[in-house]
Amino acid sequence: MNVAKRSAYAGVAHLLSELYIRLQTVGLASENQCEIKMRQEDLADAIGVGRSHLNASIAQLEEEGLIRCGRGSLTVIDIGRLMKAGQFNEDYLHLHKASRSGANP
Repeated sequence: MNVAKRSAYAGVAHLLSELYIRLQTVGLASENQCEIKMRQEDLADAIGVGRSHLNASIAQLEEEGLIRCGRGSLTVIDIGRLMKAGQFNEDYLHLHKASRSGANP
């Protein structure tokens, strides 16, 4: 499913899942926490929604206990549920195959 067909909630969950998994893979996420150096406008643009929809979706994910956001940081409380909320499947990133073979992604 592409970004344009997701709800704002699913789009935010998908984007945050992907950013977290990518940062974790390269050692830039630890203890379920990572820094995201993107403005709200950039995150909203990445999923094709306005800031109000982005903020409402982030608030909902926080209320559901999936994430906690701070100024420039993201704490993933439950990556499995976050990935499910965003219909995220990391297989398309080919991270496990690249790391096993020693190839650069």
